[in-house]
This record gives sequence, C-alpha cells and structure tokens, in this order.
Amino acid sequence: MKNYTLEKRCRICSGENLRLILDLGIQPPANSLIEKNQLNSNESKFPLRLFWCSDCFLVQLLDIVSKEHLFQHYLYMTSASKPIVSHFGKYAKSIFDEFLKNDTNPFVVEIGSNDGSLLKEFKKLGVSVLGIEPASNLAKLSNDLNIDTLNEFFSLEIAKQITESKTPSVIVANNVIGHIENLHNLMDGIKLLIGKSGVSSIPRASAFHFLWEMYRLSGDEELLQLMHCANDHPEGKIGFGLLAETGAEVKQVVDRVVNERGASLRGKCSDKTEWHLSIVHSGEDENERALWLDYDVGGSHRHSDGMNLGLYAFGLDLLPDFGYPPTGFGGHLTLQALWYTHTAAHNSVIIDDKCQPGPRGSKSNLAAGETTLWMEESWVKGFRNNAPDMY
Repeated sequence: MKNYTLEKRCRICSGENLRLILDLGIQPPANSLIEKNQLNSNESKFPLRLFWCSDCFLVQLLDIVSKEHLFQHYLYMTSASKPIVSHFGKYAKSIFDEFLKNDTNPFVVEIGSNDGSLLKEFKKLGVSVLGIEPASNLAKLSNDLNIDTLNEFFSLEIAKQITESKTPSVIVANNVIGHIENLHNLMDGIKLLIGKSGVSSIPRASAFHFLWEMYRLSGDEELLQLMHCANDHPEGKIGFGLLAETGAEVKQVVDRVVNERGASLRGKCSDKTEWHLSIVHSGEDENERALWLDYDVGGSHRHSDGMNLGLYAFGLDLLPDFGYPPTGFGGHLTLQALWYTHTAAHNSVIIDDKCQPGPRGSKSNLAAGETTLWMEESWVKGFRNNAPDMY
C-alpha cells in the first residue's frame, strides 16, 4: 500500500506484546476532503486501528501513514475555532505568568504550530516565538502574519539548528504527539531544546489518566475497577502517562477498591429513562449475558433505530447491526451511506416498509417510547416497552 507502513513494535518500549483493542476499518485521512469531480476517483484510504502495549501500557496507532502524505498540505486551521483561540489566549497568559514574566528575553518554540494562533497570543505578551510547521500552506500563512515559522517536520536535527542561535525558554506542543512516528527522536529533540533550565508544556495522553480523572470528578469506583481490568502487568503497575510516573496514591486507591469490590465489573439491570434505554444482565465471567432495548428515535443521533435490540452472550455481540456507515461513497449524505441510518439496517421492527422518523428530521424530532413492565428477580429478568409514535 502506497504511503503506508505497519509498525510491529511498540513505539515507546519496542515491545512486541501488542493487543488490538479497536478496529475502525479502512478510512480516508481526516480532513482529506475531495472535490465533486473526484467522487468517482480512487480515494486514499488506510487502516485505522488502536493498539495497546501490555509492557508499557501505551495506547497507540501502529498503522503509519507517510507524514509527507498527511501534512505537507493541511486543511485544518486552529483559527477557525473561536473556543480554541480563546483557550489559547488563557493558556499563553498562564504559561507567561508562571515561567516567562521574569525572563529578560523569553523565547517560545511551538512544535506543530498550525496557523500560529497560539504563538500569536505569546507575541501579544512580548515574547519572541518560533513555530515549526510541516504544512507549507500553514507555514506560509503564519510567516505572512509575522509569526516566524520553519516549514519543517520537527526532529533532533531541527532542534540542533535552533539551539545554534538561541535556547528556548518554553517548548509547547498541543495535539501533536500522536501524529509523530519517531517518538524517541521527538523527545531527544525536546530534551536538547529545553537544556538545563527550559520548560516543556505537553498535554498528557493516557487512557489510565483519563479514567482516574473521571473517577475524581464522579466518584464512580467502577472506573477504578476498569483501570484494574485493563492492566495485566505482572507486577501490578499502572501505566499513568507518557511523561508522568504513576502516583503511589493512585495505586493505593485502586487496590483499596479492588479489595473491597472485587476485580471484575458486575453488570447492573437498569432502565435509563432519560436515555430511553432498558438493560438487563445475568451471569458472571464467561457466563455473563446482557439484553438491551433502545426505545427512542431521532434527535442528534439521526438514526432510525428505535426499538433496537442488542444481545450479548458467550463473549459475543449476538445481534450486531450496521451502525455507522463507511463514508467512502463520497460522504455521509450519499444514498449508499444514508441507507445505514435506515430502520432496515438495524435490529428493529419495520411496519409497512416504512422508515421511522429521525435521520432526515431536525435534532428535536424525537419519538420516544415508555417502559410498561419491569421484572428483576433472581430467576427471571425482563422488560416491556411501548412506542406507538415511532411508526
């Protein structure tokens, strides 16, 4: 496959114990929008799969698309999002107040600077800036706005070139780590740039950290059980982030919850009336079973899948439906793609060959049913739902 390679070792620890945890099939690159006259042409598509390393816990992509193919000309522009621009203003002020205000000659380097929206905020504070941006169209735009930008892919060699003239006070990189193939070269370059007194500001990317923060916000101890279930390290270590050590207090809390509640998550029977979703569970471990019914249609979901049944048993989804469509037909609004939102594409009842309301209506077009019977006994569980407005 052109412009594509499959990495067979972990991109951090080089381990080979890699587990496929999510497969989204063959997809075109994000933002690679095509013109109308290209609809009948072959579109570049690549595998999109998420892997997990059981040695160092890194969640990563191993299907590597050529960086030149992805980023030489990039359509997404940070300045198109007002909330992000507003956030960058506050972000730059926070970095300035904490690390730069007492620096007589502050200098900030951003890796993957896009159209220079963040560096523009630093310039307002009197900071010298340099962007490193591989997309030629975005680098030109930034330079035209007097935001000094190198049209290069960041690497150790680029870091050496920068430090020949000046050492940065702060390195920033937002939403860029996951786009870089050689992570060791990246970190070597950042280490050289910050020297002995510099600072790097890089958002942490960790599924474990996400679950921990969700637990802190919600108090839901099942999130900690999920952390434990997802962690099969023989020493019981918990991977907590690319650049962060696991806090002893995190492991202590997780161990307490596992000791009190057990290591396995137990499914609960529940009628989620606010979501119009009924779920019943039974059995444990390899004998676990679940049955659910979604009894609404329309709204922002835009699928005509009301009264949609699901069944899980024997470790399998026994009633899979087509769900979300591939968009290789030319977009979400083609007849082929719209078929996937039709009632016939889901595990639902069709009456008089008609599709339920929903996918072509407004977001407020919601037809919801109600639960008319609920049984939850030790020997039998069940429910009944009624939705006359759905047909």
